[in-house]
Amino acid sequence: IASKFGPEFLLKLYLAGAIGGSVFYLVHQAYKAQTSKGWGAISASKEVALVSL
Repeated sequence: IASKFGPEFLLKLYLAGAIGGSVFYLVHQAYKAQTSKGWGAISASKEVALVSL
């Protein structure tokens, strides 16, 4: 690939992959943090229901 496209192209491809992966990771972590807040309320209500039995 380097002989056909050159080392500069490979460097740009590598950097684009690194930046894209980092952005995806941050977006995924933010999504998990937002959706997990709702689960805490659900598990707390289950614990209250179990204690009241």
